[in-house]
Amino acid sequence: MVAIDIVAQHVDTPKKLVSGYVITNDNDTIHGTIDYISKKENNAVCRFLPEGETTYRMYQPYDIRGYRFMDDGSFYVSSTLPINGKDSNLFAECLLLGGVSLYSYQDGDQTYYYMVDANGKTATIKEESYDDYRTEDAMKRKRENLRGAAEIMFISSEATQALWKNDITAANLKKTTRRYNQMYCKEAGDCVEFEYDNSKSKYATRFFMEGGMRWGQINDKNLSYHAMMPHVALGFEFGASRNHPNLAYQFMVLAGLYKNKVKDLDEYSHLRVMENDKLWIEIDCGLIYRFDTKKKHRPYICGGTTLSMTQGLYGGLGYEFCMGRRLLRVGAKGNCRFINLANILDSNIFEFKKMPSKSLDLSVAWVF
Repeated sequence: MVAIDIVAQHVDTPKKLVSGYVITNDNDTIHGTIDYISKKENNAVCRFLPEGETTYRMYQPYDIRGYRFMDDGSFYVSSTLPINGKDSNLFAECLLLGGVSLYSYQDGDQTYYYMVDANGKTATIKEESYDDYRTEDAMKRKRENLRGAAEIMFISSEATQALWKNDITAANLKKTTRRYNQMYCKEAGDCVEFEYDNSKSKYATRFFMEGGMRWGQINDKNLSYHAMMPHVALGFEFGASRNHPNLAYQFMVLAGLYKNKVKDLDEYSHLRVMENDKLWIEIDCGLIYRFDTKKKHRPYICGGTTLSMTQGLYGGLGYEFCMGRRLLRVGAKGNCRFINLANILDSNIFEFKKMPSKSLDLSVAWVF
C-alpha cells in the first residue's frame, strides 16, 4: 500500500482552487471545489469542498470512485496498480480513455504510465532517460521497459516502432495510444483526453524571506570605493500571466547596514580616507521565471529594476528546492546602478559626480 504521508500538508489554506466534482462509490456526482496542488499530491489525496459547505473533505483512494476537474480537466480514478512490483492503492490520472487507455502516477521523482486494454491487461512503463547508459545497456533497459506495452499493441508495427523510437513522455505515449485506438479500436468510439489547463488557475501568491551578503565596488581614476554588506529582505510574488504560470511578478524590500571606506586624493594630492556606517534600503521590482523540469527541484532566473537612493537594474539566477509546500532558494544576483557618493557618504567635502557601480549578492531565501 502507498503510505499517504502528505495528508497533513493539506490542513492549511488551499493554494489553487479549481471547480470540479467527485464520483462516490454509489456513482453519485457531487460538485464543488478541488484544491489542485500537484500531480504527486493529486495521486495520493483529494481535498474537496462541496457546494454550499465550509469544511473540506479529505478523500483517499477508494473512499470515492474518482474525481475530476471541470472544463475537461484532469480526471483521477481509484485504482490498484503495481509500483516497483507491489500493488498499491492510488488515484491514477487518466490521460486517455479509449479501447486502450493510458494512466499515470507520480511516485516521488519517478513517473509511471499504465496502458490498459479492453480486457484489463495492464502494462507498466517508467518514464526514463537512457542517455547515461552505453548503447547496448540502453537498448536492453528500454526493451524491457516497453515489453508490456508492445505486447498490447503487437498488431500494429507503426505503434510498436513509435514506442521504440520516441522518448518516453506523456505527450509521446498519448500520441501513440491515440493513433492506435483510431486504427484498431474503432468500436470503442473516439478517445477522450483529459488534461489540466494550468492557464485557468491562479498562480498562488507567495511570500519569502531572504538573507545574504552583498559585495560592491566603484573604481575611478582618483577614487576607490569598496563595501561589503549583510542584508535581509522580505517580499512577495504573484502570477504575471495566466498563459505563463511559471512567470511571476516579484517585489522585495531589502535592508542592510554597510561599513565602507573611501580613499581619494584632495586638491593637494594628499591621500584622504573617509569611513562611514550607513543603513541601506532598497526596493526591487521585477520578474522571476521558474523553469519546468521532470524533478521537483528547478532552476530560475530573475531580473528587474532597483529603486533606492539610486536607480539601477539587476539580474540573477539560482536553484530552488522543494521542501513539501515550501521552497528553499539559493541564488546569485548582479546589480548595476549610477551612484552619487556625496549622497551615499553624507559628505559635502566634494561634489562627486554620478559614477557606475556594480555589486554581487549571494543569498538564501525561504518561500512560503
